[in-house]
Amino acid sequence: MQYNYEDEFLTKNIDDEKLTRIEDTAIKEIDKMNITDMFFFEKLVILNVYIQLAKMNYEAEGIDKKYTILLNEYNTLLKELQSSSTVDTKPSVKSVKLVRG
Repeated sequence: MQYNYEDEFLTKNIDDEKLTRIEDTAIKEIDKMNITDMFFFEKLVILNVYIQLAKMNYEAEGIDKKYTILLNEYNTLLKELQSSSTVDTKPSVKSVKLVRG
């Protein structure tokens, strides 16, 4: 595994091999988004793994609420990433100063 999963509530009955397979799948999914910021990449992978684990145990008490919280956090992080990347875009034609020489 590349990342640490500290939520023992979700990982307690999952062996390392299965967790590694889930993590590999999450990394591939996040990698498709072309995210270069490693902070966001790591957070999204970890949240994606937690979401997959929550889906697997959705019937357990309290998991439905935890799943909703994780999904909201995941979506919020994606929105934050998208909004920060739009700030760093190249200038548009409207923002280029015109100077006569």
